[in-house]
Amino acid sequence: MRALLLILLAAPCIASAQAYVGAAIGEAKLDERHDTAVKVFGGYQFSPSFAIEAGYHDLGKVRSASVTAFDLSFVGSWELGNRFALLGRIGAYRADTSDAGTNLGPLFGLGASYELTRNASFRLEWQRYDKLGPDTVPALDIDVLSIGALYRF
Repeated sequence: MRALLLILLAAPCIASAQAYVGAAIGEAKLDERHDTAVKVFGGYQFSPSFAIEAGYHDLGKVRSASVTAFDLSFVGSWELGNRFALLGRIGAYRADTSDAGTNLGPLFGLGASYELTRNASFRLEWQRYDKLGPDTVPALDIDVLSIGALYRF
């Protein structure tokens, strides 16, 4: 009986669950320095309002060092209707700075999405890579403003 009840409760989530992949391009900003940022990502949307996403971000050059990051985050969305939704993100990253090594840190962001079709969406997003850089150098906070597209399977 419990198994049947769990299946009935989980059925709406399973019916809307979808894997997706995407890419984004934008601008990384640290203090007054700007550089091009590129991201590829993939995720799994468990329900219309919750997904887990992993990505690889090339954050460009900061103080003559190249910065890249792998991230894992929870993405929440709030549908506004007419194919628009607001997005929120919280997670963690592992960054590699070419002249200073690697570190782990928090990541968060806000954005909006527009569903072009049932399987394709566009995103406009702001992300903050907080306290980037090893303990031996001053922590860097990099902001990324990007536009991207994703495809759901």
